[in-house]
Amino acid sequence: MKNIFTILALLLLPFGVYGQITLCGGEQACLVASPYTGSLQWQRSPDMISWTNISLATTDTFCLAPLTTAYYRAEVMNGTCDPIYSDTTLINVIPTSNGVDTFFFTGTTQQFIVNCIDSVVITCFGAQGGTVTNGPNPGGLGAIMSGKFNVSDGDTLTIIVGGQGSNEQYTSGGGGGTGVAKGNTPWIIAGGGAGVDFQDASYLGRHAVTTNDGIGGNSGGGAGGTAGGNGGDYIYGGDNISRGGLGWTAGMMGTTGPNGSSSNTVTTSGTFGLGGGGGSVGSGWCNCGAGGGGYSGGGAGNINTSGGGGGSYNIGVNQNNIGGAHTGNGMVIISW
Repeated sequence: MKNIFTILALLLLPFGVYGQITLCGGEQACLVASPYTGSLQWQRSPDMISWTNISLATTDTFCLAPLTTAYYRAEVMNGTCDPIYSDTTLINVIPTSNGVDTFFFTGTTQQFIVNCIDSVVITCFGAQGGTVTNGPNPGGLGAIMSGKFNVSDGDTLTIIVGGQGSNEQYTSGGGGGTGVAKGNTPWIIAGGGAGVDFQDASYLGRHAVTTNDGIGGNSGGGAGGTAGGNGGDYIYGGDNISRGGLGWTAGMMGTTGPNGSSSNTVTTSGTFGLGGGGGSVGSGWCNCGAGGGGYSGGGAGNINTSGGGGGSYNIGVNQNNIGGAHTGNGMVIISW
């Protein structure tokens, strides 16, 4: 529980609202009266109409840890003179309680603003690679990464939820990584699964991993990215390019992975994430599954093979990390 000591100077003037402060439940405020002559009594009101004397609150400085929102003022009596009242201060209390907030795939950056909590548990689910509809053969599975993080009031956390890779008849695109950052610092990222080729749908490296580096595409395809970098592309026959997934350094506010490229056959588009998943090249000219996005991107597959899953990242405590475990679009759950 937080304990912030806030001082308010209350001028002894007639009527009006001096100001407002907002406290989290359990935080402390101190009301301080300016110089006066006579005896002082602090008062409380829920509505600025009905006022009640606060027991034993008769000194210049009155400290309290209110549980509910209310108005406060000082009453000064000097002999037989009419009482003089300070301006009124509203203390707005936000109760602290347990909660959960879930963020789904939107294709855009999202935010979580911290208010009256001092720690959160963040669980990120990386997106799955796309499905090969000739089968069907599902893409590689996304990672699940969880950890606890200390936060402060007013912190803004940037949330990127990865999208599932693009579907195609013979080869599919990579899934996007899902992550949470504070400013330019990544806190936690779950890698996305790779796209697959229908002839290589069981490649073990297609799933996202809990370690930082991405996995290379099968049979000497594109290399897995390292240290937050992108996974390697695979080029077949000059202009048929299946794409590796992107890493954290490609764009801290989220990226859309590059599209597969070919003048000879179908391709798939890249997908949004942190980093974005790559696009693949289809039948007859490569059949190369694309790499998954993540902290470091996975590499694209060689001819007739599947791509590699994206890498992940976690600097939280009490970690619980699982590779190759999530289907569909990514997701982020923040609980406190």
